[in-house]
Amino acid sequence: MAWHDGNGRKLGNDFMISWHLNRESSYLVSYLVQSLAFTKWMQGCFSKTLVAGLSQAGAAALLNALQSKPNQAIVAAGHSVITDQAEWSGHNQLIGVPGYAEISRPEVLVDRLRQSPTRWFFSWGKQEIGTYRIESEEQLTAKVISHLPKVTTVFHDEGHVYPVQEIRSFLANSSSHSSTCDTN
Repeated sequence: MAWHDGNGRKLGNDFMISWHLNRESSYLVSYLVQSLAFTKWMQGCFSKTLVAGLSQAGAAALLNALQSKPNQAIVAAGHSVITDQAEWSGHNQLIGVPGYAEISRPEVLVDRLRQSPTRWFFSWGKQEIGTYRIESEEQLTAKVISHLPKVTTVFHDEGHVYPVQEIRSFLANSSSHSSTCDTN
């Protein structure tokens, strides 16, 4: 379902975000809830699930996977412990999400990942800008989480992208997925 202007054209984020904020809500919480519902539905259909996201969607994938506990999660340029100290965000970023700031605290992130049954893949590009450039250069999050047995951290030579080859390597041990839901 998409919000539209009555003529079949999808409305932009500015409309949807403002509408939610002016009603003491959050568009981002809304789409997180929808992604969680979809993930949990998929878990009823398939023997294995994966949640993935890049950038803001990477942050959303982290939040989703911490709750839905898929088999695997890919967080590409989507999280940094730097945000525990300083956080840049426009109105179209993750704002007003209960508990989101908590996982920027290194000890909380480690605890949540340690308790999770999910296999995690985190990546940052060396050609990033802003927070993720600093993350790539100083590897602050990787220093905090890379010792965890179910966590893979990758620094690649590209920018703000999914590192395809590294993700393929991460997924190489995946087995086939079986479906139990009717998707017609």
